[in-house]
Parts: sequence; C-alpha cells; structure tokens
Amino acid sequence: MSPIWTFRLALAAALAVATAPAAAHPARGIAVARDGRVYFSDLERIWTIGRDGRLSLLRENRGIHTHALAITRSGELYGEDSDYHPVDQSYWESIWRITPQGRFSYVYGPTRSVARGVGLTRDGRGCSFHSDQTGQGGRPLVHRLCPGRPVERLVGSAADDRKFRPVLINDVAGTALAGGNFYFRQGDSVRKIARDGRTTLVASGLAKENFGIAMDGAGALYVAEFGRRRLLRITADGRRDVVATSAAPWGPTGIAASRGALYLLEVTEYRRGVATRVRARRIDPRGRARVLAEIAIPLG
Repeated sequence: MSPIWTFRLALAAALAVATAPAAAHPARGIAVARDGRVYFSDLERIWTIGRDGRLSLLRENRGIHTHALAITRSGELYGEDSDYHPVDQSYWESIWRITPQGRFSYVYGPTRSVARGVGLTRDGRGCSFHSDQTGQGGRPLVHRLCPGRPVERLVGSAADDRKFRPVLINDVAGTALAGGNFYFRQGDSVRKIARDGRTTLVASGLAKENFGIAMDGAGALYVAEFGRRRLLRITADGRRDVVATSAAPWGPTGIAASRGALYLLEVTEYRRGVATRVRARRIDPRGRARVLAEIAIPLG
C-alpha cells in the first residue's frame, strides 16, 4: 500500500462532507488540562488559552500537520506531526510532548517507518493504540503496542494485517479512552474495544466523517458532526441528544469533556480565497455556550 494511498484513506471520510472545511481535513485536536488550560490545533499551529482567558501561540510548524492532541493527568500535552514530502511521496511522522512549563521534545520519530500500534492515544500502562483501515471505506484495523510486549492486533484479520503497511500516526478518525476501554470512530460508527479485547458496536448511523469523539465521566459518548453542524451525545443506555449546534458557516471537528463542561473545536466551511477560521467554544454544565478564542488560518 503506497504512502499516498494510505493518506487518502484518512482523508476520504472528510471528503464525504459536501461542504468540507479547509484542506478537507482540518484539525480535530482540542484538549483541556486539569488546571483549566485549553489547547487546540488549527492544523499547523498549536494554541493555548490560559486560566486568565488569554490566547497564546504555543507552537508553529508551517507545512507540517497536527490533527490530534492528547493530554496527561500531569498536564503534559502530546501531539502528532505529519510532514509530507511530494518528491518521493513519503511522510515523516512523529509524536511530540510539551510540558506544562513549555519544554518541547520528540518522544517518537521523526521517522518514515511507523511501527504498528504507535499512536497518540495511550492508557495508564503506557500502551498506545492506532486505528486505521484496509482501504477506502474498508475494514478497520486496530493495533495496540505496550512497553516490552509484542504488538497486538485487536481488530482485523491476519490476512489484512499482512498486507497493511502503517504510514500515518494520525488515526483514521477520532478516538477516546475511558474506563480502560478504547473507542474508535470509522465510517458511520463508533466501536469499543474492552480490556479483554472484545469489540462491540456503540453507535451507528453517524455522519461519515473523520472528526472527533470524547467520553465523559458518566459514560456518555460525544460525537462531533461537522456536516450536520451539531454535537451529539449518546448515553450509556443508547439515548441520543443534540447538546450543541453550530451556526453556518461553522461546524464542530473536535470535542473534549472536562469537569462537566464540554469544549468544542469548530471550523468554518472552506471557501476559495477566504481565510478559514477556527475557534474554541465552551459549553458549561447548564448548557450555556461561550467562545473562548477565535483565529484565522493564513491563506497560502
């Protein structure tokens, strides 16, 4: 499988949206630290909103894409970089870390040879998960890599695995960890992999997009649906509620849940020659929404 084809797989779900936002694959990365600091990606820049509400540029890496973010209980921010080289159609992939004090370091890569199971989503044991698929609209493949142990294939057949060559660290769509379970989005569905490796369907009939999901402390699943301009909540008993909507031209791409509040990453629809805008919005436990920050992505 060629690197450019694998990249198109991750892109395909976003392209299914008729009014796709900038570059057709905007960032879905938004994360909230325990002290209340908010981090989000506009694809090429990482921003932070301090406890005082001030917006600051944390990292800029023009031409290199950061789609997703993750944060630890101690406040360390993790992100993935994807650097495409058109000359040989290859990707240099990496995972980086920024401490609460602002110190930056690479924890994996940069490399053109991504190991199976290397991903941004990590559990308390240090095991990382990676969700991909065998082809455009194809069967899911999920791997887990734990320190000192061989990689495990959690979803997919051995035949599919033999043909698959990982290229991107970025998951094909949103992922989440909760209660030791790994949740991953693909196509119109979200599935759960339990600690014992059993996979179950959590929800289907969702927008066919590659955008974010999140879990809250009560076991509810949140799904960002850009094309439908809404944030959907699916409770543990299967009830569905629209908990937030986005007025045109905005649509949600990322979601984080923290201390009863929800944090939305929203992007405007793509329009040629018009700067795409990205914003972070907070929805408090009573459903009241407030824009925390809004920025424009420079043209070109």
